[in-house]
Amino acid sequence: MVVEKYSAEKDIREGIKSALSRGETLKDAMQSFYNSGYKEEDVENAAKSIQEANLQKKAIKPQEKFSPPEESKPNGRNSEQIISKYEPKKPDNKILILIISLIVLFLIGATLAVFIFKDAILKLIGL
Repeated sequence: MVVEKYSAEKDIREGIKSALSRGETLKDAMQSFYNSGYKEEDVENAAKSIQEANLQKKAIKPQEKFSPPEESKPNGRNSEQIISKYEPKKPDNKILILIISLIVLFLIGATLAVFIFKDAILKLIGL
């Protein structure tokens, strides 16, 4: 059984890749790891290895057609981060109002019935 030594640098590298895929800048991603308490050396080594891997990929790719860069937003990011497409269902207000109205009408009717038939109800109970 082979046990690998834990490497914070590997976790940092994966985290930086994830942040870059979400549109974060390398600088912001690195700062996030600094703020989380990772060693500066580990963060810089991970970022350096990612940059080297990107340079190697670009060197291997054939010449691509030039396209102008996308307009960036004021905060420097190209797109908004979408965490989830799940949107909770909002209750239908019409149905809620109808249900509450029916309950209120029932309670008013029951109260009126008690006042109208109080003598019969007291006689039924035996008071």
